[in-house]
Amino acid sequence: MKLPKLKVSMTIDEDIFASFKTFCKENGMKVSTKVEQLMKDNVKNATLGQFLRAPAASADERIRR
Repeated sequence: MKLPKLKVSMTIDEDIFASFKTFCKENGMKVSTKVEQLMKDNVKNATLGQFLRAPAASADERIRR
């Protein structure tokens, strides 16, 4: 049984989003699907302590990921 999808609104740096959107398009991915997968991977692969203490990545690091 599939869970219902939730629409969300976020504030994201315009340049980062543009780069991410281009990356997704060039790799045949939907932005929402990729964001969801990144969220799942982050939650699955980090302990709560790591998740809460993770330093914020710089804009350049975020674009490279």
